[in-house]
Amino acid sequence: MSRQRTQALTGWTESIAMSEETVRKLREIMVAEFSEADLRTLCAELGLSFDELGGLGVFGKTRALIETARERSMLPSLEARARALRPAAFQGVPSLADTAGSNREQRPAGATSSTSTDIARQSPATSAPLAGEHARSADKTRVPLSIRGIAVIVGVLALLMAALTFLIQPRAVGPVSEREGTAPALSTATIASSLAVEQTAPATVQSVSTESALAPPQPAVQPTPPLSATHAAAQTVVALNRQLLEFYQRRVTAEDLREYWRPPAYQVVLDFANRILLRRLGVNLAAGDPIEVDLQYVRPPELAALNSGTATVVSREYWRYTNPRTGRSLCETRDYSYILSEDAGKYAVREFSGELVSSACRP
Repeated sequence: MSRQRTQALTGWTESIAMSEETVRKLREIMVAEFSEADLRTLCAELGLSFDELGGLGVFGKTRALIETARERSMLPSLEARARALRPAAFQGVPSLADTAGSNREQRPAGATSSTSTDIARQSPATSAPLAGEHARSADKTRVPLSIRGIAVIVGVLALLMAALTFLIQPRAVGPVSEREGTAPALSTATIASSLAVEQTAPATVQSVSTESALAPPQPAVQPTPPLSATHAAAQTVVALNRQLLEFYQRRVTAEDLREYWRPPAYQVVLDFANRILLRRLGVNLAAGDPIEVDLQYVRPPELAALNSGTATVVSREYWRYTNPRTGRSLCETRDYSYILSEDAGKYAVREFSGELVSSACRP
């Protein structure tokens, strides 16, 4: 029986891993196959607000949509709609409904039910003595409720007595014995003098009491490191934004952007340049259409967190994109959060998000 339960548990664990793999595959397919317009349609069909989702671009919106659907138990519905829209992309990928059914079928039975089954399979002559033996063993080890209640009351009374003894114990006010290894207490004249100084100048002089003189030194509190704009990660964000401006001016290529951007953040940047600007402003960068781009830092990039090999940089940035042929502009002020990875002392963005603050254009 033990071997059978082990095999069942192993199968159940593998099916759970398969379910998580299905969710990961769903996210990858949606990022590759769906546009922001498709995601907006999915949100409308599921009764969700696309504008309230966090994240930026297709990658950020897809991740936020999947997490929201998971929290509201709507993940199977989301997957079903995605499969209906892109059936070819999901060929060979198991659905969440299939993996959920596998979980229910392979869930190992509990120890109690297994034990009951084993006893039931035994002959009546064998199971009856065993049941009686278990009952007698339980009666021997069971502690009466009244005795346990008395033990709890006695314990509480002991704690109360110890606390009262500590509170009413007289405190020594005279000099402390030198054999205790502590400094002598201050004299009455010194205390009176300190009190007099405190009353005359409380803002500049503090009184000295015997308790503060005898108290053990407290460990120094380490101040929280301030945000740093000079850290290499923060300077990397400044450099990559400068490179983006050069990209829009055709001074660097899309391949050059890989210096500071790693997948999937790199794909989000290209998606914004080639799809969002085309849809919003009618600018086709791939066809060589001109565009005017302006960047202003409302709050410059600063280091917010630093872990082993990973840094988080935050900033508030104002971007203005203008089609010089039509005069139409797209303006965004966003609070950006960049997650950068360090490799050989050099940082690159692997993920980022931008919370929209304002869409108003500045003069």
